[in-house]
Amino acid sequence: RRPHAEWLAVEGCPVDVVILEGWCLGFRPVVHNNNNNNNNTTGDEEDDLLAQKKNVSASASALRVVDAFLRADLASVYDLFDAFVALHVRDAGVVYRWREEAEAVRRAAGRGAMTPDEVVAFVDRYMPLYEQYLGPLYATDLVPGHTLHITIDADRAPVDARSSPPPSTP
Repeated sequence: RRPHAEWLAVEGCPVDVVILEGWCLGFRPVVHNNNNNNNNTTGDEEDDLLAQKKNVSASASALRVVDAFLRADLASVYDLFDAFVALHVRDAGVVYRWREEAEAVRRAAGRGAMTPDEVVAFVDRYMPLYEQYLGPLYATDLVPGHTLHITIDADRAPVDARSSPPPSTP
């Protein structure tokens, strides 16, 4: 990501399409803040309950940090979308391979790159987020009536697609 001062501004001409890509786009908050729930669990107890209920390896406290970001920074961005394309993978573990492929290209070109072990450590840090947020992303339409879900295989080739049904009118 470039510093904000280096962002390009488009002025004086209409823009029909803006493509915004990001690894967490479409993620929605899933863990409730302790202040908003009616149970009396401690953070550790809530972590244990979350792990049992959601089968995730991330702690509830760590997910609350991400949820706060999603609530504060991305929720208002989603309201600006006219359409959304969600790319699905059948197994999020393929991300390890994809990251290593990118790093191998950098190593071959003589540019700074992570070692294979560093790639694993890097992806391990955010894999719990995929475990928590991909299911809800895949199951919902971020822009009702204007969401396209495309499943891709490990080679990034599309294998399935579905669009969201148009919103019903009252």
